[in-house]
Amino acid sequence: MVLTPIVTYTKALESLNLFSIPLSLEEGMDYLQKLSQQVILLSLYREYFPAEWTQSTASTQQYSDAIQCSHSPKEMEFLRLVEERLFPIGLEWESVEALEERLSYITVYPHDLDWYQRGIDEFDEFHQFLIHLLSQEFPVSLWQEQFGITPNFVLPVEQLDFEKLETLCRQAPEPLSYLYEVLSIVDHSTNCIWLDSCWECVEYFSWSRESLDFLTEQWKLALHLWDKESRLRSWIEEDKIRYLQLIDLWNQAKKS
Repeated sequence: MVLTPIVTYTKALESLNLFSIPLSLEEGMDYLQKLSQQVILLSLYREYFPAEWTQSTASTQQYSDAIQCSHSPKEMEFLRLVEERLFPIGLEWESVEALEERLSYITVYPHDLDWYQRGIDEFDEFHQFLIHLLSQEFPVSLWQEQFGITPNFVLPVEQLDFEKLETLCRQAPEPLSYLYEVLSIVDHSTNCIWLDSCWECVEYFSWSRESLDFLTEQWKLALHLWDKESRLRSWIEEDKIRYLQLIDLWNQAKKS
């Protein structure tokens, strides 16, 4: 005797949805576009997280009408894994309802300082010091009041040789040696897309192996640079007189 397998209502509905036919050209184009994007995401899911892909029981069909989400549960699994293990994709995960539109592209949002558009009082003391080194908006006589130090001289930024500063920093002991890289973070000149991006230059990447590999490596670089920034800040906070060592290193990088 052949037993007929029991099919649940949900499974039956999913199966029927596979055969739903768009009724207009516009619906057909939209359907094909979404299907293409879904195939790409699920292919990347299987490639980058094979263990999770194998164990997953999530559906590849859209959520019910009660939950307005443009991605299937299986796609959402992949997006969460990207966020947790590769790089941030700028989503609020409290509810899938936040994804009413498909993530057709990976958006690289600014993740760090943007002192060109914010008041300096919005930054902590350490970053205010770095900003003043780069901008030098007030005279040296005010540095005592601002940072508790009285430098004899601060080299004007237009006289600074940045390549020379980079070389000098490489020769300095840690964490003083991090000064050039930390200044690059503030100045958006690290050559790391996560740190150099700004709201005027938001970048978009296609969902592809090349994009995921590139953005993952760039995120690792961003974390590495942030760690150096944190270590230099902690070192300064232990003794603020060390600000003078940063200024001394800066002053040595005068243009020939």
